[in-house]
Amino acid sequence: MQSFLASGFQSFGAKEFAKLHESIRSFDLGIYFIVFGLSQGFNHIVAIESGVVRDCREEGFAIIGSGFHMALGILSARSIKQLSVEQLIYRLW
Repeated sequence: MQSFLASGFQSFGAKEFAKLHESIRSFDLGIYFIVFGLSQGFNHIVAIESGVVRDCREEGFAIIGSGFHMALGILSARSIKQLSVEQLIYRLW
């Protein structure tokens, strides 16, 4: 990408460079990730969708995929901290 940005304009010309650049920027693999980790007593949870990283520590949970809105409604309806693990799994299943 660095090489393309540095020399692509000269190699392809303005019109083709702009077209290629937009194709690269709008490309979506359709892969989503939830990443969780602990370090020095702090938890970290992020959702990665289409290359956009969303910090989810404040919510305490991360949601990705086509069921995002339904899961968000279920998890936001009441405090999940009051639910047992079994109750939480039941609501998400």
